[in-house]
Parts: sequence; C-alpha cells; structure tokens
Amino acid sequence: MLRRLHIRDFVIVDELELHFDQGFGALTGETGAGKSILLDALGLVMGDRAESGVVRTGQARAEMSAEFDLPEVDDLAQWLDEQAIDADDGVLLLRRVVDQSGRSRAWINGVSVTLAQLRDVGSWLADIHGQHAHHALLRGDAQRTLLDTYAGLNDLAQEVATAWQRWQKARQACQRAEADAAGVAQERELLEWQVKELESLDFDVDTWRELEAEHSRLGHVTGLLEGVSFAVDALDEGEQPLVGELERLASRLAELGSIDPELVAFHELLNSAAIQADEAVHGLR
Repeated sequence: MLRRLHIRDFVIVDELELHFDQGFGALTGETGAGKSILLDALGLVMGDRAESGVVRTGQARAEMSAEFDLPEVDDLAQWLDEQAIDADDGVLLLRRVVDQSGRSRAWINGVSVTLAQLRDVGSWLADIHGQHAHHALLRGDAQRTLLDTYAGLNDLAQEVATAWQRWQKARQACQRAEADAAGVAQERELLEWQVKELESLDFDVDTWRELEAEHSRLGHVTGLLEGVSFAVDALDEGEQPLVGELERLASRLAELGSIDPELVAFHELLNSAAIQADEAVHGLR
C-alpha cells in the first residue's frame, strides 16, 4: 500500500506531504482544490511522461516521492534482485525530479533507474483508474494472473514459469554451444587451408631463410637507398671525395719515398686503399 506521498514545487504546490494508514482513504474537495494534482504527481512517480509545465513557476525543478509497502509478489522480488535494488526493510521509495526543460531523473531506494524501470516497478505497486489513465486490466500479465487466481492455478502457473525459464536458459546454452561449434569448424577449415597453401609452396630451410632476408631488405629499402647514396657521395661525388683524397695522398708519399724509403710502405697502403675505395664506388653504383 501507499504509505507516504511527498511533493515539492509541483504545478501550484509549494510543498506537501501526505501520510496514509491502513484501510480505505478518501480525498475530497471542490473543483480546483488540487485532487488531480496529487494523482498526477503519483503518476509521475510511477513513470508517467513528464513535461516542463509541471515545475512551479519560478522554481528550477519539481520533486515527487512516494513510499510503498513492498508487496509479497515473487515476480517483483525477482525483478528487484535482477536490478540490484535492495528492499530488505520491506519498503520501496520511488523518487523523481523534473527540471524546467522537461528532463527528469528517477531513483528506487536510492538507486538511479530509467523511466522504463520506474514504470515496471510502478505497475506492481498501484493502479490509477481514471478517464484516460492506464488500467491494469489492459495488461496481459495482469489478465493471466487474475485468470490463474480464479482457477486456483497459481502454484501450477509458477511451476510452468520456472520450467519455461529453465528451458530458455537451456535453449540459450544450446545456441551458444552450436555457435561455438560452428566457429571452431570455421577456424579448423581456415587452418587446414593455410596448411595446404604452405605445403604447396614446398619450402625448404635455405629457401625460407633467403626469402626472409629478401623480405627484410625490401622492408628497409628506403634506408638502404639513402645509405648507399650517402656512401657514394662521400667516396666519389662530394666536394672532397675520399677516393680522390686517397689518390693524392698516395701520390705525395710516392714522391717522398724517393727521399725516405720507409714511406714507400705507407704509399702502397694508401694506394691500395684508394683502389679498394674506387672498386666500392663502382660496386655501390
């Protein structure tokens, strides 16, 4: 049952809090006294669509909250458990805040929820009967519950529901297993194709190493070209090419060797270096 209804800055209401006791209660008043405002506030707490016009003029937001005794309904208890909403004290506190733009936020026992979740839990807590209001008898689940209760089949209906849930879980597990098996088969088919492709190439160890070396060279082709160009430029094409410098030094030591025979050996070394550097240039080109 509804224990308490609290409203703040809603339409023309500054702040109002109503407490309800066991038994039948009635709110009476002349037209315009605000009876419909209370029902509208309760409807918003239970998930009705909100508009910016519900916020009292000059205020930033409207706040509504309703406190209910937790009904002894297994489906509701299961739903709360699935949503991770604690209701161990046997009380459900629904709260909703609507701002001036019409956007709203909602909570159930302090847990932030969506509007759809608020409607779901509200459908178990209260029915608002009016000319244009939602009627529980229009819901298929409510119709089945009434029929099962009238026929005395609640226990059997619960057994059927439990069996259906188990069947759904088993069916989903079977579908997952079938999907996994199909995935394994596809992966196996792919691996078999790849093995056949490798076998058709008929690689040996030496050929594989040669291909790896060639792949490495091709992967560094830009760096190789830049390095070779730099070496050729330094040896033979720069402002002071090394080959030319070695040849001039060898020639100078050859002249000096006629004076000091010990320099002849160094002349030969530089001359050999110049020849080898020149061969390197031709090879790099």
